[in-house]
Amino acid sequence: MTTLCLSIFEYDEPQALINHRHYCSQMGYEHEAVSYAGLQSVAHRILYKYELILHHLRRLPEDALLACLTEDCVIFGMHSIENMAEGRDHVLPGIDGEGYDRQTAVQVWRNTAAIRALITGFVARAKITTGLERELDLYAGIDYLPPYAQLAGCYCAVMCNVRRHPAWNGHANIWTLVLSDIELYAGTHPRFRAALFEHVNDWQQNGAPLLEFPAYAGVEQGGFSVQDPGRPVAIVMYYTPNIRQFGAIAESNFLRYCKRHGYTLYVHRETPAEAGPGLTGTWLKMWLLNKYLPHHEWVLWVDADILFVNQAKQLEPLLEGHDIVAAHDIGSWIINAGALGFRRTSRNLELVARIFESICAVPDKSSTYASGGDQTVVADILTNELGWNLDTGLDLVSLNTPWFFQQDSSLMVHYYGMATELRALMMAAQDRGSLRHSAADATPDAHTTQDAGHKPLTRDVLPSIEPMTDQDIIAALPVFSVNSAGTASAVAALALKSANQSFPLLATLISELSQHELHALPVEAALTSAAAHTAAQQLKTLFDHYGSDKANPHNYHFLYGHVLREPLAVTHVLEIGMGTNNEDVVSNMSAQGRPGASLRAFRDFLPNARIFGADIDERILFQEDRIETYFVDQTELDTMAALGRKLPAEFDLIIDDGLHTPNANLASLLIGLPKLKRGGHLVVEDIHPEHLSVWRVVAASLPSWYKPSLYAASHGYLLAIKRLG
Repeated sequence: MTTLCLSIFEYDEPQALINHRHYCSQMGYEHEAVSYAGLQSVAHRILYKYELILHHLRRLPEDALLACLTEDCVIFGMHSIENMAEGRDHVLPGIDGEGYDRQTAVQVWRNTAAIRALITGFVARAKITTGLERELDLYAGIDYLPPYAQLAGCYCAVMCNVRRHPAWNGHANIWTLVLSDIELYAGTHPRFRAALFEHVNDWQQNGAPLLEFPAYAGVEQGGFSVQDPGRPVAIVMYYTPNIRQFGAIAESNFLRYCKRHGYTLYVHRETPAEAGPGLTGTWLKMWLLNKYLPHHEWVLWVDADILFVNQAKQLEPLLEGHDIVAAHDIGSWIINAGALGFRRTSRNLELVARIFESICAVPDKSSTYASGGDQTVVADILTNELGWNLDTGLDLVSLNTPWFFQQDSSLMVHYYGMATELRALMMAAQDRGSLRHSAADATPDAHTTQDAGHKPLTRDVLPSIEPMTDQDIIAALPVFSVNSAGTASAVAALALKSANQSFPLLATLISELSQHELHALPVEAALTSAAAHTAAQQLKTLFDHYGSDKANPHNYHFLYGHVLREPLAVTHVLEIGMGTNNEDVVSNMSAQGRPGASLRAFRDFLPNARIFGADIDERILFQEDRIETYFVDQTELDTMAALGRKLPAEFDLIIDDGLHTPNANLASLLIGLPKLKRGGHLVVEDIHPEHLSVWRVVAASLPSWYKPSLYAASHGYLLAIKRLG
């Protein structure tokens, strides 16, 4: 029987496409994808969707199955569509929404005359002149399965939104999760959708734990800790074990932010015994502010479901000119007290003590919003005593931004209104994004990289290579030459300028047009599991033992620890560039280099793997137990192709540590990317900062089944490209 899965996306979501493709690949189904993201009219979208369905039904064999999946359908379990649809001409799963039980994110249609007639009727009713406003209006009188219905032993669809406890966690007998949040957000927010799909994909394809998150570096287990005491600005946070799943993520984020900008950080992981009865949760806020304000110029309470997203931004510009800082709330409160700061003044010391006394007097502090919550007490006192109003408070773009308003430029983002596990999922995803701001101004010093002394291509540096005339320059740079008349001198100068500007301008254009710009993370951020940490340390020992520079000084072992965290499963590794010590070869390791050092380290670490090496210097080629090496010249594509023919079909890891020029790197991608197995990585080492524009263009050009990640290490950049599907 023919089964076709059709992904019909109203919004482009690469992770959703990866999810659907992976399912079809696993089940042996045909797959097609269509995006109508450019259609702004609801009427046009509805009409086009059902014209598409009709189009495909008419092309399919009789009795074939067509599964229609939107970007709000997460394929969760590898269950057979044929089994679920047995004896049925359609499968329309119901969901348990608040006041609604129908959805259009996942549908299965059997190609019969009756179904084609039904869809034709939908098309007629969806004509843009009919005034149809909702897709679900087409389904009046059409049978849906009840919520949580099972077919062939599995739940066809389970509803998922940010506010609901994920009851689907741990259930293998679920086919799809349907993202729906009509009640509060009128739909699913793209950031949550992307985070959930990425997490589920990592679980399905890489064996990552579902809704569990790694222990974050620097997060302690005790009841209290302080980082950098005595600084002028202090941040205080508090969370208890029941919310540690996301509280630890926030703590790790705060630690990184405060260390970067020189702020004191107080972390309370238990309720202090001396705080007094009833002071738990946010009710403890004023007690802590009252405790620490006398010791700093500024003290800010920050909730444990907040992240500092753009970590390059400092607090001081927001604090200047204020004695109290709090941002607007989206609701009826004048402030949101999730982020609340006070300057140490005599008036504020008295004010904070008075607010604390009022908090203590509240009779019911049993929950966050009992008696209106501590936020009501604080807001009432600020309003009644200080005349606080919207002009007084900071806008919520500047501080304490709700997560659904988040931008890359947002300093402090508040992830409230979420189920605990999904809040942790969302915060873990956004914290990874915040790491790029940690690396934003930590660009490796160009003078310490292997290509130290690099200058833009100009006439002044060309004579150091060989004397060149204007005509020589024009002939040498045909790709960048002017396609119009002019003097040889002017054309040569413009060709040099074009060579220097083209890739940076392409990268800038991509940055302006794309939502997926490539940003650098610290290479240490690659370690996201205990297994990766262990692998990294073992690799460092082996690299150092054999004389490789991958760990010392480069710190690349952090990335390879993540990539090779399951060493027994790795079967094939290739490294282009073996580290020649012959100084007559460009990109040599000096006379003290030890050729093949990293190959031997990988061989010892990966007991089931064959290790392949390639280099332009034939004098250093060798064969050892489980190591084979070959000649290659990365600037000659025929030798690259010849190398490809000698190698196995699939690799877990391919490394380019060769010539370190963009053209050589691109040649490695041409033979390497097709040889990556699913879940495999291709890593380009020692990328000079001047070459980053090339890699931003490459990253934007990759198909959706490749995921690029850029890392900043101590002596340059690395690009890791992972094959997802």
